Amino acid sequence: MNRQMQRYYGIAEAFFSQPLPVWTPKERLDTLKFSREYAPNVNTYLYCPKDDPYVTKWWGRLYPPDKLEALRVAINFCNQNGITFIFGLNPDQTMLEARKSSTGIQRVRAKLQQLREVGCTSFCLLFDDIPVAYDVVSATSLGAAEKTLDVMVAVTNAIFRSLQSVTFWFCGPDYCFRQQTPVTQKMKLLDPGIAILWTGNDIFTKRVTSNDVRRVRRLLGSSRRLILWSNYPVNDYEQAVGQFNLGGFPPVSNTVLKELDGIMVNPMREAYANLPFYMTFSSFLAGPRTYSRSNAWQRALQQIVAGRAKAYETIFREFGQRNVVDVRRDLAQSGRAIAVLRRALQSYTRVDKDTIWLRRFALATSSVLRDAQDWVDLCAALRTMTDVSACFRRFDRFPTDAAVARFFPECYRIVTERLKLLPYELLRGSQSELDELCELYSAFQTTFIGGAKLAMKSQDQITYRKASKRAVQLESELALTYLLRDDRKTKEKLAYLSRRQNINRFAISKQSEQAEREAYQPVTI
Repeated sequence: MNRQMQRYYGIAEAFFSQPLPVWTPKERLDTLKFSREYAPNVNTYLYCPKDDPYVTKWWGRLYPPDKLEALRVAINFCNQNGITFIFGLNPDQTMLEARKSSTGIQRVRAKLQQLREVGCTSFCLLFDDIPVAYDVVSATSLGAAEKTLDVMVAVTNAIFRSLQSVTFWFCGPDYCFRQQTPVTQKMKLLDPGIAILWTGNDIFTKRVTSNDVRRVRRLLGSSRRLILWSNYPVNDYEQAVGQFNLGGFPPVSNTVLKELDGIMVNPMREAYANLPFYMTFSSFLAGPRTYSRSNAWQRALQQIVAGRAKAYETIFREFGQRNVVDVRRDLAQSGRAIAVLRRALQSYTRVDKDTIWLRRFALATSSVLRDAQDWVDLCAALRTMTDVSACFRRFDRFPTDAAVARFFPECYRIVTERLKLLPYELLRGSQSELDELCELYSAFQTTFIGGAKLAMKSQDQITYRKASKRAVQLESELALTYLLRDDRKTKEKLAYLSRRQNINRFAISKQSEQAEREAYQPVTI
């Protein structure tokens, strides 16, 4: 196949795995083996995990022999099975300091040459997480950042041209391209042979149209190769561990598919949780005109989990996370609905056959089954008003990682939206604490704008980490106080819990970036 005409459809191991570790060599190789057998239309694998230090903070260091050998095994498997392995480098901003750029180019060349020696011939350079990226994406003028972006373009072009006729991709500070900005004008200066990664109209995009594709090509050049980076089903960054996006590949139209030069999907950080999703992606590629997301998902579950398929589908439909693609419905509340969920949990233990992929998938997604069981137990406890506290604490999990200071604004907004569901009289005793949290939120939004979030001093990190944890704890305490009321309003309490469970980062994401910088109104009595 003419490489210049190849279209790339694959998996991007390009997420923040923390607090989980980076995928092990076995998980990576298993993913490739599974794709070859069950998702044969996947033809590309992009390796650039955000938490591999040799990809990010140690971008200029060569891999030690043991880690290079692990990559060599994956690269060799790809080469033998018609899969394009692309190595991505995600340098920090130090590489773009003008006085160091020539040294940076030399170090990157040496790094990529090391990968070439073990069989990798395709590369990607990413500058999507440098601090300046948070400050200039929507800017009308670049100011001091202009020199940094000039160096970015010059460095990228120099590296690409030195490699001579290899597949080369780029992801810059802007990857949504909503409108022309000084950043898009700089990116237009990249060599025409460099393909650009695009996430759609937002970081998480539900739908991409032909008009969107044409707009981006007007901004970046009509002949620019464009790879759609689909951030589904990825569950990294702010999302707490145990939050799963469970569904089939969200399709694009056949027209859009033809207009793109490829689609890469960003998987969940739990490696084996993605297996049925890969199958649906391959199904879409095999027949985009007839593809049905729900049917493909059902077939994939049936193939992997066999006798558990119906049980899994019922449980996943209830306890998969709400996101831009999957609109979360209310949790089961009626006696009949709870009985259906209970039967699904019971039938989960009865299996027609037990395969290696079933065991790995079941283990990876076991927390979803735990969520379902905890909900069934909590419903029973509320109906009898016995053991409510213990059941609620087992069930109650916050959707955002409250241990990271820069996520405080998101934690605060989720907490505030949840508090609005409670009877106002419950909040009176906590008003002073709520006011303090609001003041901290306002101070954060004023002080830590854009890239400043990545440079928080240690004392600020301690302050906002404590504030996040206290906000989450306070809301949980008030929720439990409401549930413990002996007022025989079980139906209302279950409806409240269902609405509360639906509030996460995606439910509040309709607020604009500008609104996020403004002080959120506190809950008032």
